Amino acid sequence: MRSKNSDPPESPETSETSPPLERVEITGLAHGGSGLGRIQGKVIFVPLSVPGDVVLVERVPGKKAYDWGRLHRILEDSPDRRSTPPCPLFGDCGGCSSQHIRDEAQPRLKEALFRNMLEHRCGTDPARVRPVVPSPLPFEYRTNLTLKVKGGRAGFFALRSHHLVPVNRCMLALPPINWVLEHLDGEVATLKAARVSEMRLATSPSDPRVQVSVKTEGTVEKGALRRLTSCFQSVPEVISLTVEGTRRRLVFPEDPSQALLSFPLPSSGIPRRENHTTALGPDVFLQANHQVNLLMIQELLAFLAGLGSGLDILELYAGAGNFTIPMGLAGHRVTACELHRLAVENAARNLAEFGLDSCSVHPVGAARFLERELAESKVRDVLLADPPRSGMKKEAALIAALRTPYVLLVSCEPAMLCRDLGVLFEAGYVLEWSLPLDQFPQTYHLESLNVLRLSKTHGR
Repeated sequence: MRSKNSDPPESPETSETSPPLERVEITGLAHGGSGLGRIQGKVIFVPLSVPGDVVLVERVPGKKAYDWGRLHRILEDSPDRRSTPPCPLFGDCGGCSSQHIRDEAQPRLKEALFRNMLEHRCGTDPARVRPVVPSPLPFEYRTNLTLKVKGGRAGFFALRSHHLVPVNRCMLALPPINWVLEHLDGEVATLKAARVSEMRLATSPSDPRVQVSVKTEGTVEKGALRRLTSCFQSVPEVISLTVEGTRRRLVFPEDPSQALLSFPLPSSGIPRRENHTTALGPDVFLQANHQVNLLMIQELLAFLAGLGSGLDILELYAGAGNFTIPMGLAGHRVTACELHRLAVENAARNLAEFGLDSCSVHPVGAARFLERELAESKVRDVLLADPPRSGMKKEAALIAALRTPYVLLVSCEPAMLCRDLGVLFEAGYVLEWSLPLDQFPQTYHLESLNVLRLSKTHGR
């Protein structure tokens, strides 16, 4: 879950010597989840600390601009510190970074950090950042988990390590996922025989069935595949099994349409209809927190409604139609692109189900898609992009060249967002507003919806 581009960089694992313990007041939160303080003016990052803590640390030399602090003892607790993290694996498992912070404090601290990053990295007016949208649920919100598997045990890597921490229950996951994890705790030999190296479990808050996808080290022998199939077929909640070794294969069910999960559409911004859900098949991208995702879609639709009806929208990284379908149902025309074949097929199936002839998703990468738009001198009303965590290193400049009046960026990585915003700001775009959404409670990650407008002095 951690980005290679996240900063501050990873702390060193060991220290040759043990310097004297030093007292540090934690005054802020750094991107990546560590607390931030200073010793004799030099920045020090202290994992597992909270703004407001006074801690005793062992200083570990880092770079010229900062050091790391290995937490030794908490001298004074921050009011925002949780007395006891609820998960017994917290501190060992690398899946969560913030369970030591009170639930109500996490969104506020993330908002402050996000606001600070946009101000100091992009020169953005902090007033442009709207109040954070908290998650309705601090736990049991995740629709999907991707677990590493070693020696037949499934779990997450420890913090800054490839040491596996076995997990038979994750407090962030929706209950059906944990039902499957508990079953797998007794199937170590089966997973080991099939040489499973990674496993993804996906479900829906309105559909208590589970899709299972596993990656294996090479082709699975027939006997091991039969055992693996029997293992998952014996769990009533599991509706599909996909195995990917040298190639991807849907093992069961025979009919792929029986492997679809249903996800509710937003309750406002689009007309209610008899079938008010979308269907997603195995191995397509799911937003981790569906309730926060619905709130983000509603904010998007409300903004578009303020611009007018029947807008012509260009969409990048459409996935299976998370935004495409609601925008189409709201009456807009959407031309979208997505490189992942399964997602494109899934989006096409949903568009056909809703009769959205005015919307299309094309199987092409974002950069190539934008180059086509530029070559044809297309004029759209709005461009929407929801890129991966790595952002849009190449695509941002192409977006700037299109000169679309409004650009909407969805981001789950503030550092990459700041880089991409910088490119658009230089091209004459201004930030109307930015909305942070706490889609990932108990972690340092933060989603945001960002609305940019092309300045009149830089228009077509």
